[in-house]
Amino acid sequence: MSVLDTCLLLSVDAEENRFRFFAIELRARDDGAAEIRRRWGRVGTDGRVDVEVFEDEAQARIAWDALVRRRERRGYVAAATADLRTARRLLAWHRSRRLSPRQLAFPVAAGF
Repeated sequence: MSVLDTCLLLSVDAEENRFRFFAIELRARDDGAAEIRRRWGRVGTDGRVDVEVFEDEAQARIAWDALVRRRERRGYVAAATADLRTARRLLAWHRSRRLSPRQLAFPVAAGF
């Protein structure tokens, strides 16, 4: 399997306590099909994972574009891995301001 495209989207608003990520990856499969792997959730968690298989790359690209547009309409913005690290630091700072801060554990973003 080869990775054709990846995208990381973030929706961060500390005042609203919103720290979300949406990672999407387009892969070509060995049998000629293509798949989209999505991972989403709160920054600092492993999130949820979904894999969707398509007959060919063209169909997968159409679904890819629709997913990215839908997230952008909901306020997500394209980000880099450095932006994800910044969001994690901001979340840690936001949590440290609480009266009873929790232990923070940030897993490594696998594949993104």
